Amino acid sequence: MLARRAIKIVAGKITLKAPARALLGASIPIEWSGPNNPNDYITIVPKGAPDGTSGHLPGTAAGSPANVDPPDQPGPCEVRYINGQDDRVLARIPLEIVGAGA
Repeated sequence: MLARRAIKIVAGKITLKAPARALLGASIPIEWSGPNNPNDYITIVPKGAPDGTSGHLPGTAAGSPANVDPPDQPGPCEVRYINGQDDRVLARIPLEIVGAGA
């Protein structure tokens, strides 16, 4: 070994921004920042859905905001930023999907 240098590895900062409520059936613009690794994506799933569950999957390569389709049923949901290499949830925020009459 000719040289050695200490490095510090830190987790990437990820942010998600979405409205608190959105209409059923309408695409939702999700602002995000994050690592943007190959195959990373944003999804909206019902609250309590197991990690690894995904809905409409716009990749992060297209930039922010990502237009994401919500689940087909109203109710509490989560917006998730997913690592495309191992499908780990890296960030999540709540979102309420409401019917048109709400």
